[in-house]
Amino acid sequence: MASLPVISPAKPAGLIDQTNYVPRRTIVSIFLACAVVAFVALLGDNMIAVALPIIGAELGGGSQISWVATSYFV
Repeated sequence: MASLPVISPAKPAGLIDQTNYVPRRTIVSIFLACAVVAFVALLGDNMIAVALPIIGAELGGGSQISWVATSYFV
């Protein structure tokens, strides 16, 4: 009777770390870009809030300016 060949189990190739970290410089750049966009939006909101009553008074529509500011902010 012939003996069966002994097959050794395959060795695992080892664990490979597949974590992809975003570089710190990229994170800082994205954060600063978002901060600049928020700051510019804040400036725009403030300019409209200050200038709209003056513009409305000059055009004679002082009672109808509230919907303009509200729609702009939305």
